[in-house]
Amino acid sequence: GTMTLASGEAVALQADVARRYGLERAAPRDPDANLDPRSALLKVWIPTERPRTGLGNMQYPLTGAGRDAVEAYDAADDPALRCIPPGIPTAMDNPYPIEFVAQGDDLVLLLEEWDGIRIIQMTDVDTGAWRNHPRMGHSVGRWEGHTLVVRTTDIGWRFVDDLGTPQSEASVIDERFTVSADGTRLNWEARITDPVYYTEPVVMEGLWTYVPGNQIKPFNCTLPETA
Repeated sequence: GTMTLASGEAVALQADVARRYGLERAAPRDPDANLDPRSALLKVWIPTERPRTGLGNMQYPLTGAGRDAVEAYDAADDPALRCIPPGIPTAMDNPYPIEFVAQGDDLVLLLEEWDGIRIIQMTDVDTGAWRNHPRMGHSVGRWEGHTLVVRTTDIGWRFVDDLGTPQSEASVIDERFTVSADGTRLNWEARITDPVYYTEPVVMEGLWTYVPGNQIKPFNCTLPETA
């Protein structure tokens, strides 16, 4: 069924995220090394190696302010305990599928976990659509060969992980999404530069695999019942 919003827009209920928001999917096709990078990217990707930091044991290069913020964090304040969806980079560290879809000239990255939506602006025209998802920030992308390069600023999310490690308003995240030549693997690297809380960039890496037939499903966060 559908629900009609006050604006008159009809939104599908119990639908996957792309259908719910009327986004364009690529037509199903087999991997093809001759596909252009955009076509090769527009598919559902299954996590093979969960995104993680390259620092080992989560040892972040914290400034004094960063250490103070870590010490002040109370796990009881975890937004997830109130079904508040995370922003980036936290949202990228998840074991669920992701999908790139088209929205005109721009790209949209759908994250099954938390029904996450990232708008990636691919032209010089800022439509402001990203402001509907402030935790994901303002992402601007461009192509370098088979690599989608994305810089994100104005991030309305104050953590880099789900443990309360801080992120300031000055944080800038540079990502590289690289599709393999046969279109079956998607490598990801992110460099988080935040001079307020880190003495050097924080690096995250991940790997996804294309397996035909998968689809993004509704997440539907449910809070545990309390006595």
